[in-house]
Amino acid sequence: MYVLVVDDEAEIADLLVVLLQSQGIQAGRVCNAKDALQAISLTPVDLVITDLMMPAMDGAELVERLRSISGIPVILMSAISEPRAVASCPPVEGFLQKPFTAARLQEVMRHALRKRVHGHAHDSDRVSA
Repeated sequence: MYVLVVDDEAEIADLLVVLLQSQGIQAGRVCNAKDALQAISLTPVDLVITDLMMPAMDGAELVERLRSISGIPVILMSAISEPRAVASCPPVEGFLQKPFTAARLQEVMRHALRKRVHGHAHDSDRVSA
């Protein structure tokens, strides 16, 4: 399995990649949505974990673009605790409220990958923080 982490804060992305790799998961990172789209066009990706708030193209726009080109499951992560801000995002297979634990990451990833096997997520299927 290969997970692509997308976050404009390199330190957070690097920590997440190290955490995933320590669990035996192949992972890479990019610092913006444009680079994520390019990486996905070049490398088979099984799961995308993206930050919501990024400059230029944010995580919500990245999700919309991914939905138009692939069925890759997406987990959004954000420090935003306002439910309305997150509710306005396109449906995703999982949501991580920053900060989160390794156990929470594993739980949300399992849920997201199960949804991939059984079909796309719907608003009512969102994983809550």
